[in-house]
Parts: sequence; structure tokens; C-alpha cells
Amino acid sequence: MQRLDAKQTASCLPYLQVVDELDRLLKCDDLGHATVPERQVLQLPFDGSLLLMPAFDHDIAIIKLATVHSNNDPSERPAVQADLFVTRVSNGERLLHLDGSVVTAIRTAALSMLAIRSFGKPIRRSPLIIGSGVQARSHLIALHDIFKIDHAYLSSRNRSTADSLRQELAPLGIEVEWTDDPNRVAEGAPLIVAATDSVRPVVPEAIGKGTMVVAVGAFKPNMSEVPISLVHRSLAPDSQLIVDNLEGAQKEAGDLLQANIDWTKVRTLRESLRNPKSVTDMTLFKSVGNGLWDLAACRVAVANLGLSS
Repeated sequence: MQRLDAKQTASCLPYLQVVDELDRLLKCDDLGHATVPERQVLQLPFDGSLLLMPAFDHDIAIIKLATVHSNNDPSERPAVQADLFVTRVSNGERLLHLDGSVVTAIRTAALSMLAIRSFGKPIRRSPLIIGSGVQARSHLIALHDIFKIDHAYLSSRNRSTADSLRQELAPLGIEVEWTDDPNRVAEGAPLIVAATDSVRPVVPEAIGKGTMVVAVGAFKPNMSEVPISLVHRSLAPDSQLIVDNLEGAQKEAGDLLQANIDWTKVRTLRESLRNPKSVTDMTLFKSVGNGLWDLAACRVAVANLGLSS
């Protein structure tokens, strides 16, 4: 079994390849023969969570084990830590041990890029990123790699990590401009990405017509990044609310649960890709994660490493 560290894991998962694999998988009539059992979320002491996310197809089986400790000091230990194991279905051969946190970051951002590519308007102005952690970083890099975005506004409750992120991304050609007031730039931003674990809305209520909001951080019923008014606005006839998967959203998407929405008006990403809707106002894409996205990323890694059967 090959064990890849964080850098090696990232090197075999180019964003565009993962985006294209997610696109292909979601458009398959049979989801590429993939089976994704329900994700297990167990509450741990010290306000932690243990997530187990299995999935398999005709070629590989994967299991991701992740822990989430939101109270961790990011300078000492990440809030999310994960390992991902890949096995060959035909004979049980252990193929890969990947850095699960890197896979999560890349496949989450790649899924957002697929939604933006499919439903967002061309990004001709600087997007607004809210948050300065792992997901904020991966989304900024993905936006640069896929849409050639070289400038973005960043707002975060942690100025220190925001400054570190800005310095890290500058050599890559990504200019990150700090704003202590997201309301100042939100109305003119074509895209707003929320990547926090906040229990209170962080996305400004006043956003412009045609804006796309991508919310990827909140994954518990008590968490919320998007204000109720925007959630309700996304359900209007000239807008759309898309979730990465309905079952997960109905259990974990605090933004939507707290808004007490009519779930019959919510569309899945798969349904939206196969049957796009014309939208003149806003699009809200809410992602809580699913083992299928890990499976797609692992397919890319296995192919790039020459391990395909």
C-alpha cells in the first residue's frame, strides 16, 4: 500500500481533473455503479465529532475517517483531521493511504467549482471569500486554477490566519485583499464563498442580483453561514437552491434547517446538472459533503498513480 503525505496527495489530484470526474459521475445514469452508504457522524467528548464515510464502485472501495474539533487552536492542530484508505474491490488489495484532509479540501472545492461552472455567471469581478481556514484556501486556489481569478476579497474573524493565507497565496499569483466589513464588497461580488464553522450567519443579506453564494462550512444543525432571508430568497421562482445531496442536507445543513424551508423546492446538484433551470436572481449552493465526492477524487488519484485495474 502506498502512503501519500499531504503534498503527494495534492499532486495527484489536480482540481480540473476532479471537477471533470465529478461532472461525469453525476451525469451517469447509474452514478458510475457507485454505492454510498449513509455517512456516520458520532459525537465525541470535548465537543468533537467522528465522521465515517464509505463508498465503493466496481473498481475501488474507500473509507474516510475524519475527526472535527472546532475548538482546536489552528496554530497547534487543525480542526479537521482525516485519513482515507483505498482498496481494490476485486481482491481486497490495499492500494492507497491518502491524506484525508487534503482530499476533503480538494474535492469540496472541486464540487463548488463544478456548481459555479454550471450555474454561476462568468466571474468578471473579485469574489468574496468568508473564512481563512483550509476550505477558504482550497477554494481560492481552485478559483485561480480553473477560472484564472487572481484577486479576491477575504473576510475572517481571525485576522492572523487571514494574513498568513494572504502571504502563502501571493507567490501563486493570487492577490487576497483583506476586508473587515464584508457588507462593503458583497453587493458587487459575483460570487460569495462561505467556509466557516459559524453558528451565526456570516454572509451579508444585501447581495446583488445574479450573485452566486456557495456555503460549504456549516455541517451541523446548529451551524449557519447564510441568513434566513437569503435562504428564502433562493427559493423564489427566479432563483434556485441547490444542495450537494438531499439526505445529508436534511440532517446537517443548519442554514436550511433553521430557515424551516419547503424541501420540495430544493434541487440536488445531480438533478440540476441533468436538468438546468433558468435563473435571473441568485443561486445558493449548499454543500455538506458525501462519500461520493471522495470516491470521485480517489478515482482520479488511482488513475494518475497508474493503479487502475
